[in-house]
Amino acid sequence: MMLPDLLRLSLQATLVDFAGTLLIGLSAARTVGRYVLAGHLPGVMTKLQYRLAADLVIALSFKSGAGIIRTLTVADWSHFMFLLAIISLRFFLGQAFSRLYKSNP
Repeated sequence: MMLPDLLRLSLQATLVDFAGTLLIGLSAARTVGRYVLAGHLPGVMTKLQYRLAADLVIALSFKSGAGIIRTLTVADWSHFMFLLAIISLRFFLGQAFSRLYKSNP
């Protein structure tokens, strides 16, 4: 790969990673805001938990996408292990979310 291609991929990975981080921050802020406005109602809490879990699954998808882009440029074991950890977190969070959603529609 040429140097401009490596820089372009690195920039793309950084932008995708930033989008995932931004989604995490925005979803956390939205959840806290809705929690403060709604109070301690049990039905509201469950809906907030579901929405936050769904947002975190989407954000981890962005993070894993950034990790995949980075593995195109750097073939280092630490990057592979980091990517594996993010994909594992996304998988387990997705599984937990789908089981919660099926048990409490």
